[in-house]
Amino acid sequence: MARGDQKYGAGLREAGRTPTGATGEKDLEIRIARYIEREFKRRAVAQGAPAQQVPRTARPSEVGVGSAGAAPSAASTNQITIKAIAGETIGGHRPVYIDSQKKARIARATDIESRNVLGITTRAWNAGDEITIVTMGSVTESGWSWTPNKPVFVGASGNLQQSVSPNDAFAIIVGFATSQTAILVNTEPSIARDVQVVTIASEPVEPLPAPAPAVTYESLVLSDNPILYYRLNETSGTIAEDSSGNGIDGTYAGSPALGRPGLINEGLCVEFDGVNDRITGPNSNLSFPLTIEFWCNIPIGAQQPVVITNDITDGYAGFFVSINSLGQVTSGIGNGGTNPGGGATSAARRSATSVDTVPANTDTYVVVMFNGVGDHDVYINAAQSALNPFSGSATTLNTSVGSLSIGKDTSPAGGSGIRHCEGFVDEIAIYGNTFTAERVSERYEAGIAA
Repeated sequence: MARGDQKYGAGLREAGRTPTGATGEKDLEIRIARYIEREFKRRAVAQGAPAQQVPRTARPSEVGVGSAGAAPSAASTNQITIKAIAGETIGGHRPVYIDSQKKARIARATDIESRNVLGITTRAWNAGDEITIVTMGSVTESGWSWTPNKPVFVGASGNLQQSVSPNDAFAIIVGFATSQTAILVNTEPSIARDVQVVTIASEPVEPLPAPAPAVTYESLVLSDNPILYYRLNETSGTIAEDSSGNGIDGTYAGSPALGRPGLINEGLCVEFDGVNDRITGPNSNLSFPLTIEFWCNIPIGAQQPVVITNDITDGYAGFFVSINSLGQVTSGIGNGGTNPGGGATSAARRSATSVDTVPANTDTYVVVMFNGVGDHDVYINAAQSALNPFSGSATTLNTSVGSLSIGKDTSPAGGSGIRHCEGFVDEIAIYGNTFTAERVSERYEAGIAA
């Protein structure tokens, strides 16, 4: 039996077993009064004050003890109380302890200082009030609904309860319920300074750690500090919000269909009509190394421009990624060279196509890492693809001209060569670094997770 249980058992069963029923409750009240009478005398003598004689035949309602060693008070019947200054706002019927500043504070089962609980309050108090704490005796509240003859514990939030939470560091007994609406408070030795701590599973239990945040596709992207990140979750308006925190918002042009179901397990996406839909953005003056990442679901059979970081007319500049008529990923860089009226020439670019292809009308994850001129890594659904031989003779990168274009490419010859993307595009991100194959796989798995 726990030490607190032994003390309460002795106090409640000194005249035999704990009685029940109306007669039993009456007898129990008499024994409580006698127990408090003896305890008051003992405390008074211990403090050097004359013992106050209280008739042994007194009814509980006639017994009152104020501060230890003081004369009985009719205002605190059937109770031993002490006074203290409230160090915070304290509600009624709250367990309290005295802190290092000699102020009363709410005791909580997760607070190590709460091991020195003194008793409970009988009503609410404001910070700075001189409050009354019941350290021994019967406390009644019509709104309670206790299970009689069971212990009452300090709860994690400073409440009183008859159970111990798995998250509680300690199980601290305040008293025992003598009826559905009353508890017998006893603070010595179980609570005052010699508190009995009942441990869980035979050892002190540390509070459970907070659960780790859920790993999502978005959280993985943001953890790698993208330069820009278009989630494309908009359902209306003309702004494609940059979720990277860098404020590089894009602008919807044409009439793209917003709010389509997302291509990953989070959010929404945008649908381009292949005629004039696109997203435009500012020039970000990018450089090596660089990674372009997106999800798409598009038909195969025509050139599908997806991300062009520096779109210019009749020329190539910056970085570009598209899906060609065979479904191959085309990736390259441009030196800013143009051929007005005649279209861009191979001297303005250096590009290659993937050996593997993007499946038609299927949600697909594409990552292109630009390590340098003529040095690219392409992943389709987290699997790295070999590249066909590079073409074009550009040896330098120029990102000082043009502007960001998603879903539109004006690099080919003249106005008749402008191309637009048709289909669904989602989760476009650009990073100022490259990644391991494991990191690519991690994001892919997060995107397709149920």
